[in-house]
Amino acid sequence: MSTLREVSHIAKFNGQNFPLWKFGCWLLLEQHQLVKIVNGQERLPVETLNADRVVTNAEVRARWQERDILARNYLVATIETQQQRALVNCNTAHEMWMRISAQHLRNAVENQHVRNNPSQQTTTRSGRRITTPAHLRDYCLGGPR
Repeated sequence: MSTLREVSHIAKFNGQNFPLWKFGCWLLLEQHQLVKIVNGQERLPVETLNADRVVTNAEVRARWQERDILARNYLVATIETQQQRALVNCNTAHEMWMRISAQHLRNAVENQHVRNNPSQQTTTRSGRRITTPAHLRDYCLGGPR
């Protein structure tokens, strides 16, 4: 099956939807037994040489590289172009995953800063403070007060 067809149901990561994207992407990685490559538990095997200095594990290394390339293709295919730019210098799926995760954590910390910073908060006419997207959604849609 083609990569694009397999990922068409996954919401593309746009910098704001990490939990939803991770859920869909992780299921795909599990389906193809790529999670350990992406999370770094399974690394490229070190080259082993016999007495004649011939590589004895070339097939194992090649298979790992094929799986890593597949994982990288899945990651790139499920990420918006703007976020892909941050991954250009990544050499493995694990590096990509770490970079995306770090970006998400930075965004989460910045969002937490905004929620905790009174100068970054909005107040309604009635004096109700809006500090999170959920508060804003509820306020705009007439939900719980």
